Amino acid sequence: SIVLKFLRESDIFALPSFNETFGLVYLEAAASKNAIIGHKEEGVWGVFENESEMLYSNNSIDFESILHNLIDDDQKILKLKETAFNKAKQLEWSKIVNQYKDIYEDSIQLFNSKQS
Repeated sequence: SIVLKFLRESDIFALPSFNETFGLVYLEAAASKNAIIGHKEEGVWGVFENESEMLYSNNSIDFESILHNLIDDDQKILKLKETAFNKAKQLEWSKIVNQYKDIYEDSIQLFNSKQS
């Protein structure tokens, strides 16, 4: 797709979006080895666990500052690209399906134990 083509040609993915749902595009960017910037508590908040994997801003002014600082820091870009990529590799569908299966089975066991 054209989005993946642009992601492969980029080093930084910055999505200044509020009220963002999960945002699969963040994962596509990580899998394409991009440093990622997004807003706190939006999109993949909680999936990328700390600022070594993704940069989070508080507001649009903060977002702009983070982006400008990152553009000028080649070492930080390289580190973020690698850690985001490593995180994306951990999020393979087969692993996620197994995690959901385990949660589902634990929930059934808990429900059954309450019924006894």
